[in-house]
Amino acid sequence: MIRSASAMGLALFLMSSLGSAADNAILPALVCLTRDGQPLPEAKDPVQMAALTAAERPVPVSTFRPRWSSRALDCQTEGHVWVQMLITTKGDVCAAGLLKPLPPSCDKVGADAIEAARKWKFRPGRREGAPVAVLYFLGFEFRPEG
Repeated sequence: MIRSASAMGLALFLMSSLGSAADNAILPALVCLTRDGQPLPEAKDPVQMAALTAAERPVPVSTFRPRWSSRALDCQTEGHVWVQMLITTKGDVCAAGLLKPLPPSCDKVGADAIEAARKWKFRPGRREGAPVAVLYFLGFEFRPEG
C-alpha cells in the first residue's frame, strides 16, 4: 500500500544554527573521501553553521522528503529524525549521518531520512566571499499512520 507524505503528517524542519537537538551532542565525524581514499578537496575543513551569518549559510535549492518504506511505517514511534550533513563547496551533500535517531527498532526510519537528505542540493555556504564546506543539520518529523 502506498502511503502519502501528507497522510503521515510529514513536516520538514531546518536547523539554521547549532541549537535544540544539536546542543551538547557528540557527533560522529563526517568525512568525504575520493575513490583512492584521500580527503575530498571540496569537503575539507567544514565550518559549523553557527559560525556563519545568515547571508553566508548554504541555501537549499533542491529538497527531497523521505519516502518512508513499509518497514519504516511499521514503527509505532513518532518523533523527529535529525540528520547531520556535510555540504561541499559545490553544494552537494557528500556525507550524512543520524544526529538523533528514533529507537533502534525503528532504524529504517533513520535510513530513509538519510537517503532523502543525501539528495539535497545547495547554494554553497560562503565565508569572506569564498565557498566553504559546511556541517548542516536537518530534521524530518516521522508520524506513522495510525
